[in-house]
Amino acid sequence: MGMYFPDQFAERTNDPAKGHWLDGLPEKIDPRAYKAFYIPGDFNNANYSFFPSWTNDARNQNGFLLDLQGNQIEINTTYTWNAFANGDWGAKGTRNRLRGVIGKSPAIGQQFRSSSNRRIFFASWESYFLIAEAAVRGWSVPMSDIDAYEMGVRHSFEYFGTTQYLDSYLASNEYNRNGTSASFLHTQEPPASKNMTHRIGKNGALETYTYNYPVNHLYMSGTVKNDKLTKIITQKYIANFPWLPLEAWNDHRRLGLPFFVNPSVENNLPNLPDLNSSNYMTSNRKFFPQRLPYPSSLRNADPNGYTKATNLLEGPDAVLTPLYWAKK
Repeated sequence: MGMYFPDQFAERTNDPAKGHWLDGLPEKIDPRAYKAFYIPGDFNNANYSFFPSWTNDARNQNGFLLDLQGNQIEINTTYTWNAFANGDWGAKGTRNRLRGVIGKSPAIGQQFRSSSNRRIFFASWESYFLIAEAAVRGWSVPMSDIDAYEMGVRHSFEYFGTTQYLDSYLASNEYNRNGTSASFLHTQEPPASKNMTHRIGKNGALETYTYNYPVNHLYMSGTVKNDKLTKIITQKYIANFPWLPLEAWNDHRRLGLPFFVNPSVENNLPNLPDLNSSNYMTSNRKFFPQRLPYPSSLRNADPNGYTKATNLLEGPDAVLTPLYWAKK
């Protein structure tokens, strides 16, 4: 699991890796990840981004944390793989000088930042994943669920140039960090937890760590992690990166899939009042934005149109007001 720093990383979240800094690269990872993201310090990667050009932050992989006495704990982020839960980190955030700092964590590759790249608005893999979902639901479609699922994954692997790993990937019964495997016919649920190891950050001591697979209460009341629909939406989420984030957002609002980590609430968040220190280990639709508020430009340029649009919401112009198709 890497190094455990509970005083510098938020823990009031249902992220199973909370409190940890992975001081290396994962032993196993989706092969598309290293194509989509660049790794801190991997300057030989043609898609490494040195943005913003007016600083040297992307070239500097030396960071630090502060202990409770204010002393620096030096961290070299070269060739590491970490992501950070959003939200309010409270005092722990003031002791963490890695979160949100350019060059200290993987980021989207330069190939997706260049304006010369072709944008993708609806890819072939999305059609296959839609067919796979329809087949699972028993609708009349031209392919079986497994054929459509595997074709969607194949087209995604072809796009990222990782087809040499495709066959072993589609045959894999190993669970990802959410408890979902890639093999479509492997629907055995994972155990509740597994034993791993981590090092205590302040002294380097190696200890056993119990990794608990996250519980997604938004889907099947949290009882299912590895059924066919979870696999389909997981692969659709991966394949649509980075071009279609709104599609992933809509799938999550529609189905509660895939599992999304709750924002951290070391301090409560005013725009998500239902999420607090007593329930952050659960999943709830009120813990995630349901829509984007209308832009202020609409409100200022067309007050009458803004009023009509807001009235159609049947609720306030706020992030938690559901859209018409998301209401029960």
